[in-house]
Amino acid sequence: MNFRKAVLMTTSNCLEVKQLLSKDDAVKILNSIKEIEEPRWFTRDAFAPGRGQTGSTCKYDYCNQIHMSKDTVEFLKQYAPEYDNFFFGEVAVNRYNVGDYIGPHRDRDIYRRNIVISLQENGDGLFVDDTEEFIEDKAGQAVIIDGIGPVHSVPKVKNERYSLIFLYE
Repeated sequence: MNFRKAVLMTTSNCLEVKQLLSKDDAVKILNSIKEIEEPRWFTRDAFAPGRGQTGSTCKYDYCNQIHMSKDTVEFLKQYAPEYDNFFFGEVAVNRYNVGDYIGPHRDRDIYRRNIVISLQENGDGLFVDDTEEFIEDKAGQAVIIDGIGPVHSVPKVKNERYSLIFLYE
């Protein structure tokens, strides 16, 4: 599959790409996340009802704030942007081992804004299925999705990949 690299800062009115953290902060966060104990991670291999597109599958590891230590949650939350019209809901992390992926899906409708921050640069990234744009990971770069957003996916990763997620009500 050939991907067209995203060159626009705004893909649509419900998706925006921008540098949110410095590369140094992304590395600091990544090092902290790599210290999360293995029993706190959960493998996801199916979508919740209504999220995945027909026939879509996934395989990746997930750690939500209810499974993190309080210290880890507080450390990560200090990097969450503040908004006047969105309230912080929770923090989570996705971990992809080589070959892991997320098939085409939309985000959960219980949150009004999802911020997905890349923590490394290794050629992997997020694919916006609706526009056929590939957004290559850049350390500290955020993909900001309002509402359920466009259909998007994570192609099978070639390297270990982590993304920090802030969810807003």
